[in-house]
Order: sequence, then structure tokens, then C-alpha cells
Amino acid sequence: MTAAMVKHSKQTLVGSLRLVRSSYWRWYALLVAFSLFACVVIAAGVSIRLLTLRRTIVTPPAQPIPAVRAMPELILSVGIPYINAKPVVPDLCFDFLKSLAGRSLVLDTTADLTALYDQADHSKDCALPVTRFEFDFTRYQIVGAVTSGTGCSIDLIYDATIADDLARTQTIALKRRVIGTCGYELVRPIWLAVERSSYVMSVYIHD
Repeated sequence: MTAAMVKHSKQTLVGSLRLVRSSYWRWYALLVAFSLFACVVIAAGVSIRLLTLRRTIVTPPAQPIPAVRAMPELILSVGIPYINAKPVVPDLCFDFLKSLAGRSLVLDTTADLTALYDQADHSKDCALPVTRFEFDFTRYQIVGAVTSGTGCSIDLIYDATIADDLARTQTIALKRRVIGTCGYELVRPIWLAVERSSYVMSVYIHD
């Protein structure tokens, strides 16, 4: 091989290396540019998505304050020497009343009555919000109880009002009578308006 051929081969090799190096840097630049473009597109997409999410967040409307109706007309209970206060709590539903079964209930203030209404609404047992009424707590208080059973119906018969002068309590005793064998699951509430006194009132239901 002549010196001229060797020189030509070296020049060819150097040119090839330069071409390879130039191609490498060109592809590297393209790769960097594509990566930057992809980052910009992704960032823009995230920004648009966040903007969309922000725009779709809707502040829920404030819950309306339940209307309170005027105190209904109350009359004496049939067979019980106290005023029937059921019209003040007329639409407490079955499931909510069932949760009160076996308890003696005393509503002594407007706050107590409101708390009962709120408890019924927050329990989600009733399909509709309960109807709310005013009540004259300056003269009366509401005492009540709920009993449950299985049959066709439940009657409550006034037994006596038992006073304990030492303890300053009065207990309204009612006898429960389950009628029939229908197999229905039943609840029977009793709500009585009693005049205020120095005695603590309660209702007791027994068989």
C-alpha cells in the first residue's frame, strides 16, 4: 500500500468519524428537543385538568332553616287525664320512633324540642324532614315514651300517676295491651303536655 493510499484512508476514516459525531449530536439535540416538548405538553395538560377541576367544584347551597309553625290546638287525651301533645310531633316516622322504644322522654324547653326534631332529621330514618311546631314551655312541659311489640295494634291504658313526695317525682303509669296476632311490627308513642310543677315528671309503660 502506497503512502498516498494510507493518507487517503486516514482522511476517509476521519471524515467518517466526523460524520458519525455530527449525526450523534444532531440526534441528541432532537431527543432533547422532543423531551422538552413532551414536558411542556404534559405540564399544559395537567394545568388544563387542574383548571377544569377547579371550575367543576361547586359550593353546595346552604341548607334552609326549617320553618316552625304556630303551636297546634291541643286537647285532652282519650282516657288519660293529660293533654295530648302528639300534634306537636305528628310525623316522627316508624324507624326513628323504634330507636326511642323503652325510654322515658322529657322535653322541658324549646331547645329540647328542637333537639328532638334535629335528631329525627339527622338520623336519616325518615324520608322527609319532620314538621316543626312552637310550644308553650312557659306553662307546660312534654313528657312521653315509646313502646314496641308485635301484633295488630297497641293500646295504652292509663293506670295511675304515682307521686313520690320525698324524691319530688311523679310517674304517669300506663298499661300496654297488644291486640291481635297479625305479626306486624308495631311502635306506639305517647306524648303528654303536663303543667309545670316542682315535681320531675316521667312516663312509665308496663304490661
